[in-house]
Amino acid sequence: MPETSQRYTVHSPGEGYELRNYINDIAVLVEHIQRRPVLLGYSHTAFFTVHYALENPDKIAALILIEPALFNDREELLSRARKALEGDEQGSIQELLEKVQPDLAEDPNLAKAYTKYVVQSTENANTLGMELLARANHPISVERLATLKMPVLLIGGTKSHAAYTVHRSAATLPFAYVWWVEGATHMDIMGEVFAKKVATGINAFCKAHGLDQPQL
Repeated sequence: MPETSQRYTVHSPGEGYELRNYINDIAVLVEHIQRRPVLLGYSHTAFFTVHYALENPDKIAALILIEPALFNDREELLSRARKALEGDEQGSIQELLEKVQPDLAEDPNLAKAYTKYVVQSTENANTLGMELLARANHPISVERLATLKMPVLLIGGTKSHAAYTVHRSAATLPFAYVWWVEGATHMDIMGEVFAKKVATGINAFCKAHGLDQPQL
């Protein structure tokens, strides 16, 4: 049975919401591929991708990080987690939108539609809350991030309020390359409109380093 601590629902280790569970999921896929792949992480998922890379640097060839969620304030993450775990997924996502895309946050219909999309992609609001808690409880320091020695492609949008994540990562990672997508925001950079521009950067990076296409 789950426990309640500090108003958060804390699940037992066997329920699959701890950081190691996400790391293990990636490990299973990498083992299945049976070669050193290129891993791709976007925003929230990039946090878990980077954690895997830090723990298993010899098992991957390179990273591609699209506006990675690596520099969030702990209290911000806890606030968003609390709302999600209390069933207020709209409020949790609203906090995110206010930071990374204010114009979307100001439109109630668009904000509601995006909230529905996020919750569906993470199974439910409880999963979202637990993932945010995992991020809050396992931050990646700048010093630890700087230990990554593999090539890293950082992709950001020129109109994104989350572009700072690319700038900070580029200033920290010793072997970072940056690709800017003209006109993209944090929310649409992975959409169909900018797919070719993103693919162009990824293909150029992989070709320059003799790498296979990314697997995550």
